[in-house]
Amino acid sequence: MRRFWAVGALVILSAALFAGVAIARSTARPGNPEHGKIIFKQFCARCHNFNATNSRATAKGGIAGSDLDVLHPSYSRTVTAIVQGEGGLAAEYFLRRMTFQQIYDVAAFVAKYAGKPAPKAVSATVRQ
Repeated sequence: MRRFWAVGALVILSAALFAGVAIARSTARPGNPEHGKIIFKQFCARCHNFNATNSRATAKGGIAGSDLDVLHPSYSRTVTAIVQGEGGLAAEYFLRRMTFQQIYDVAAFVAKYAGKPAPKAVSATVRQ
């Protein structure tokens, strides 16, 4: 009888897990680099050098992440580093504070601009 309940619980748990993955995949959108820049400044710029945001690691205690302009991480590597952790990156910290969409947006931003010079500011000219 116990075996029956254990198997039943395992089947229900597996079904719930696969349903959750399907829902997450259907609601996830590709990363938006423009949104990613804002999120990068909020969560990442203190620990990473990155020309695209003119950021230099300033975290206290000597904590510094990879120089993203030297590393040139791909979209998938950036997502993996945030979600699973890499080096000294504490994945739990970001998973509690960021949505998956925000993670995808940051990854799109990093993959698009890594190794490139800082974008020039566009000045608006008003004609009178």
